[in-house]
Amino acid sequence: MGFSKFANRTNFRYVPGMKLTRVQVGVAVFWLFCVAAVGVWWWRDVPKPISEMDRGFVVHRVEDLQQLPELQWEAQNHTLVSLKGGKEPWTLVHFWATWCAPCVDEIPELLTFAKKQIGRVRVIAVSLDESWEDAKKIAPPPNVSPNWFNVLDSQSKTPSLFGSYQFPETYLLDSKRRIHAKWIGPQPWASSEVEEWFSELSP
Repeated sequence: MGFSKFANRTNFRYVPGMKLTRVQVGVAVFWLFCVAAVGVWWWRDVPKPISEMDRGFVVHRVEDLQQLPELQWEAQNHTLVSLKGGKEPWTLVHFWATWCAPCVDEIPELLTFAKKQIGRVRVIAVSLDESWEDAKKIAPPPNVSPNWFNVLDSQSKTPSLFGSYQFPETYLLDSKRRIHAKWIGPQPWASSEVEEWFSELSP
């Protein structure tokens, strides 16, 4: 029940200079607290621009190893790229789009990471743009690295299968398509911290 309804039902009318009872003050404080709580909750869930996000390397380990279906995407050269069939023991699936400013800033660092992980980690960069015309404005050129694959999901069908609803987000999969870890938001992929963490992964 809103404060105005409460006031009407109790015939409450505030007149400048009048003193409020403890009940009336308590009700007013309660509704102010509710409004503040909703505001904090909304602000927390709004994706922050890259300048406001923690740029530290934050790994979210996945205890219950979810196995994904045999997904396929269209690559930039119009071939198909799938989760299975990679020569590397690990696959990094990265969701991004050109309309996402933090995503655009992150791509060069992720490419630097990929070049350091040849033979160990395959990177599938899934663009959620509506067409290749848009994605190619930012996506690295084809064959930029043997373990880097640009693919397109113009209808955004696959992020929900990973549990991804805001971008950028990145997932680490083993050769059996099981998710081992995820990263929410942009990460410092070119840092020594990231390189050290991946060097400790078992093949």
